[in-house]
Amino acid sequence: MKQLFCVLCLIGATTVAYAENDFMIKLMEERFKNADKNSDNQITLEEAENGMPRVAAHFDVIDVDKNGYASLEEIKAAMAKL
Repeated sequence: MKQLFCVLCLIGATTVAYAENDFMIKLMEERFKNADKNSDNQITLEEAENGMPRVAAHFDVIDVDKNGYASLEEIKAAMAKL
């Protein structure tokens, strides 16, 4: 009985972790969309400063290809490394 309880607790904790991660990704996608003022699916440092200040603070690390833009994929990849 004790083992079953432990397994159920682990499953519950895992489910909560996935739900939180899904929520954070959706929130980040929404913020990205709002920050992307010209709707080109990438944000400049200026757009990040105005709409995603944490992205702006780490822009040089997130913009891995150094093209002056951060794509949603680059931001997600940086977030996954945290």
